[in-house]
Amino acid sequence: MNPDVTVVVVSWNTREHLSRCLDALEAAADGLRVETVVVDTASTDGSPAMVREKFPRVRLIQSPDNVGFGRASNVGAAAGAGRAILLLNSDCEVAPRALAALLGALNTDPTLGAVFARLVNTDGTLQPSVHDALPTPWSQAAEVLFASSLKRALMAGVRRRHAAAHDVAWGGAACLLVRRTAFEAIGGFDPRFFMSMEDVDLCARLGAAGFRLRYLSDAVAVHHCGASTARRPRAMLRHAYLSRIAYFDKHFPGWGGGVASALISLELAVSTTTFAVAARLTRAVGLRAHAEASAACHAAVVAAPRSRVGVGVIALIVALVLARYAGDVLRIARDSPAIDFAHYYTYALVVTQGHDPFDPVAVENVAHGLGIRRGGSPVIYLPSFYVLMGPWTWLPFWASALTWLAFGQVLFVATIPFLLWRRAVEPWRLVAALVLVAMYQPLFEAIALGQVTLVLFFLLTLGWWAIPAGRPWLAATALAAALHVKPQFGLMIPVLWWIGQRAVALRAAAVSAAGFALSVALVGLAPHVAWARQVFPMADYLHGWTYNHSVHAALHRLLDGRVGTGVVEVAALAAAAGILTLAARAMRPAPDPGTPAFDWAFGLGLTTAVLVSPLTEEQHFVILLLPLVLLVMTPETRSRDRVVLIASAVLIGARYSLERVPAVHAGLLSLLMTGKLAGVALLAWLLARRLRETAR
Repeated sequence: MNPDVTVVVVSWNTREHLSRCLDALEAAADGLRVETVVVDTASTDGSPAMVREKFPRVRLIQSPDNVGFGRASNVGAAAGAGRAILLLNSDCEVAPRALAALLGALNTDPTLGAVFARLVNTDGTLQPSVHDALPTPWSQAAEVLFASSLKRALMAGVRRRHAAAHDVAWGGAACLLVRRTAFEAIGGFDPRFFMSMEDVDLCARLGAAGFRLRYLSDAVAVHHCGASTARRPRAMLRHAYLSRIAYFDKHFPGWGGGVASALISLELAVSTTTFAVAARLTRAVGLRAHAEASAACHAAVVAAPRSRVGVGVIALIVALVLARYAGDVLRIARDSPAIDFAHYYTYALVVTQGHDPFDPVAVENVAHGLGIRRGGSPVIYLPSFYVLMGPWTWLPFWASALTWLAFGQVLFVATIPFLLWRRAVEPWRLVAALVLVAMYQPLFEAIALGQVTLVLFFLLTLGWWAIPAGRPWLAATALAAALHVKPQFGLMIPVLWWIGQRAVALRAAAVSAAGFALSVALVGLAPHVAWARQVFPMADYLHGWTYNHSVHAALHRLLDGRVGTGVVEVAALAAAAGILTLAARAMRPAPDPGTPAFDWAFGLGLTTAVLVSPLTEEQHFVILLLPLVLLVMTPETRSRDRVVLIASAVLIGARYSLERVPAVHAGLLSLLMTGKLAGVALLAWLLARRLRETAR
């Protein structure tokens, strides 16, 4: 009868660790049919002799050369006959009952291809080892740029995820039990990876072949990380970088290797220079050795074969686009009166001083003292919004306005990691998304006015990201804050309920209610009642206002004077109900978080909120950058979709207006003013189409 498990241990000069590993394995294998194969890769520390002497039942295979972990593991797996293969590092000690737990999970669920143990350090602390998403060149860039800060910020979430069993995308192969049929179906480890990334590649191919990978928190192994690699740090560092390039070249053909190589070259150039300067200043031998090691790695990376992606051309385009964007922002900082921010500032100061924001005398007294030009609209924001804006009044107006502009830019840039999270975006698609943003007129309209929509864009993007990231309270808080900024985007709470995210929706509703309660406690109930009385019966001039791009306004411009206002209002309500119904149907069945379908459903929710809102100004279209950018970064399945996406982006984002042509302000010719509305409708249609395709 074949063994239950073939244990494969690859060893290179780790005699003492190997001895403890095999000792622990004997205890862990109690009650199971286990065969152990040690593949020694040209050790010189007496490891083979120790195995023959202390563990005579272990099958020893001696390689004349160090062929690397992946190749050696393939040799060991082929030498055994177990139904499952335990890939075990020589510096890893399996705890009692851990092997039985791993094998039990594999036997119970035939869809599992492999199961990972919980790795701990010698002091019992967690050694993070599994991950929910496969790496992309862009995620590697984020790790290089923000490694220390990201690790600190995300460590609590990492510990929480490691506390319970769950499916994963990949994990380290220090203690990995893989089904033999799955291992053989994909051809085992790819021999091109000498050291590093071979486990990621194995997991990626297992997942692509349809096998699930699972992490078990109750199967524990102690891992003395890096026992072999510490003996040849320079060589191992070089292999790690080259393997990273090889992985991205393999899994992102045509561009991944080139991007990874460029990023790694930049990283190594910076580290080489930094260590060299530090060594010269301090005369430290260790720093000079680090500089030499980085330089050697850099030379190896430059010489490595890889795909070419025209990095220089991409860099030139990006530089030109960023220069254009920065120039526009600086021009706005110099020339813009920031009238919307002036509105926030004035009313926030009124509230901060304890006055009633609906008392025109109090408002005018404050405004007269400021001597600034503000948007002429009345109090259209919730009183809670003006409470939140209170700290901006601590600075003089112009200092505050410039700080507000900078704050908006910081938040806007901060959305980039969220958009690239778990996404393998081809460089040219990334450039296309950047060009879209840099040419997007609603964005510059919002910046010039000092609008709050950049904050709103960040909040909604954060909420979208936090749901698949497993952070329901963060998502709920972001979406509740968005409701307090612009109530029409409170529609996202029932949207989340509708698409199956009921826990997040309930949390968001609770946080929103808590925000209202706090606002009432701070400014009283009367301002909130006055706000509702003022906003819900919308001012007459806003219904057909030419700067109002909503369906509601388009119907008023088309029908006012031909039928009664009441009839137009009924028609607008019917149109909104129809839009909501069509969007709700497109969102079924409920998509899983983290999938493209979830992105399309969330984007359709945002688009629907824009369409059904009775007041939509151009700057509100900044929110639609989220679904637009996600669509640009995702490959199209049909050329027609590409045409529709381009048309939608141009109609929404281009700079044009018929405001100065009175002949088209009313009647049939007013349909000429619905270009941006048509762009939003095309975007909604495309998102709904993607959802229907995914459902099929």
